[in-house]
Amino acid sequence: MYKGFLGAINSPNSAGLACNYVDSVISHLPGATNAWGGLPNFFEDYINPRSLKSNFSFNQVNNTVTFINSSNNAIGYVWKFGDNSMSTLTNPVHVYADTGYFNVTLSAKDTLCNVDRICYTIHISSIINGINENMGHFDFNVYPNPFNNNITVELSGTGNFELELYDRIGQKIKTLSVTEKQKITWQPGEDLSSGIYFLRIKNKKFALTKKLMKH
Repeated sequence: MYKGFLGAINSPNSAGLACNYVDSVISHLPGATNAWGGLPNFFEDYINPRSLKSNFSFNQVNNTVTFINSSNNAIGYVWKFGDNSMSTLTNPVHVYADTGYFNVTLSAKDTLCNVDRICYTIHISSIINGINENMGHFDFNVYPNPFNNNITVELSGTGNFELELYDRIGQKIKTLSVTEKQKITWQPGEDLSSGIYFLRIKNKKFALTKKLMKH
């Protein structure tokens, strides 16, 4: 429509000039007679469907969730985990500090800046990732919390373990191997910014996670 007039395609099944397009056929100026039905709704995606599609699945071990991105034709991603944290990784791993229901949203963007969004709800029922039944109840303490540079980890048992430090969006940033000790002093904080971190201790049979604050 141009300046109050609507054009018409008289032969819509023909290509190019053969479609017989005529400009300014129907007037929409004040006082003109209009058809009662008006124009049909127009959906651009029906004529030019988008190939962008956001989708994901996830694997969950209690409070540690690995997200598997299965989006189509996307070049960028924004994850919102429902606990005021987010990530722009393709396949992030997120460690939840609290239990409850969380709405996880993935927004996928294509080269034309189109965005497709999908949301799933996950349930975190425990912040303990596992118990080694042969050892009984295993636990650990970490202090000081909040910490500056050093932390001390006291274990309720001995064995071969891995200490893993994660940032708030679930990226593993540091590891330390532990062999037959019940008390470990670690200095992971020298190059870390202030904020929330998660310390995970694990072996082949179990894993436990606790929340830390860095000054």
